[in-house]
Amino acid sequence: MAHDLQLQIEPLEFDYAMDQEWETGSPNRSSRDYIKWVQQSLNQIMGLHLAVDGISGTQTRSAVRSFQQQHGLAVDGIVGSQTERALITAGAGNPPGVVPSPSVPSQPSPGATPSAGWVLPPDVRAAGERQFVRYDRPPPWDNGKNCTGSLTLGAAELRDYIRATFRGTSSIGGYNCRQNTANLAETSVHGTGRALDIMIPLVNRRANSAVGDPIANWLVQNAEAIGIQYIIWNHTRWSGSRSGRKDGDYGGPSPHIDHIHVELNRDGAARSTPWFSSRTQPVVTTPSPSGFRPLPVETPGGGRIQDKRAPAAADLVTVTGVGGKHIQLHRLAADAWRAMVSAARVAGISEPLLLPTSGYRSPEYQQQLWDEALARYGSPEAARKWVAPPGSSAHQSGRAMDLYLGGKNDSGNVNSLRTLAAYEWLVANAQRFGFYPYGAEPWHWEYNPPA
Repeated sequence: MAHDLQLQIEPLEFDYAMDQEWETGSPNRSSRDYIKWVQQSLNQIMGLHLAVDGISGTQTRSAVRSFQQQHGLAVDGIVGSQTERALITAGAGNPPGVVPSPSVPSQPSPGATPSAGWVLPPDVRAAGERQFVRYDRPPPWDNGKNCTGSLTLGAAELRDYIRATFRGTSSIGGYNCRQNTANLAETSVHGTGRALDIMIPLVNRRANSAVGDPIANWLVQNAEAIGIQYIIWNHTRWSGSRSGRKDGDYGGPSPHIDHIHVELNRDGAARSTPWFSSRTQPVVTTPSPSGFRPLPVETPGGGRIQDKRAPAAADLVTVTGVGGKHIQLHRLAADAWRAMVSAARVAGISEPLLLPTSGYRSPEYQQQLWDEALARYGSPEAARKWVAPPGSSAHQSGRAMDLYLGGKNDSGNVNSLRTLAAYEWLVANAQRFGFYPYGAEPWHWEYNPPA
């Protein structure tokens, strides 16, 4: 078959898990060094700019709460053992003064089935080997600009199905805008919204195969129909793009005994594979206003704006933004925004949510914003994460807008904004109106429908 000739490129990403014990016991979580580690970790994982001063002030506690909310933890602003392990899982590294040692296996408790490794049953292995799933690498790391901002629709639907169908999982997450820990030049698959971590409680410090194996086996059996490109579970990896035998030993730094790591390719993430088309469409979308169809501006379009030239004066119109502010937009973007807001109001997203706070920017105004960003963030590299230099901003096209989501549009408030109903509605609906997100800024959306 043709795919037997394909060059196989194994994913190299390491997915750190919460399965370590500390030789020295719990670290001193009130020490300045430990708090500095927390601040550095939050800056690295969440793209924040906390002062690394070892003082657990208001901003640090707020950032901890945002991290806890994002990872399904108790939201109290205090870094205890669970939050500490979640930080390590997200790639923070070890806290100061402690050295990890491997967990010591013990006898299983009654009623549970711990395992030393995931062994695919013969029928499951055979089913997997009859399938082929294309492997889609994530994009380069560009300071978070290539992150999606949330799980893709396909990943979110698969998460919900697993939650409803399989018992014994503790939580299912996955989105995390960060670098690939094995290749810092590449965005993590977690940052593309195409990866899930299916958390499964340990049994006496070992993997619970009674819970995890049925999920992993089902994923293998349905990999081609869903678009599952890669799985890691309990010392074993499965790669859908391999020819012949697809499972083998996993040698990464985490044995994945407390969670199944599963990746969708782009087809699965976009819900364009048979498994999704055979299911009832999700009820998160809102019907578009009758007769509305977004008109393309670029070729091929269908993503972030590439043509950032200023529009002709005749193509600029004025709409009313937050607080009655007059906002200029390209006329096609304005039409699409009005249609999108009408649909949002029907869905219960009330005013002033989704009103613009910014739209078209002249080159002179973009220069002013760039100068302010340099003063705030201290370097062009840091400033570029939040403000584009003059001539390279999508806002200059008149087709990019910043929307009010219910909280302050600020680099320190990104993770909180991603939890709001207005943002979740945009993720589920905006693309139908021709709008695409900028992953680092949940408030920033660009009109660029496919041609």
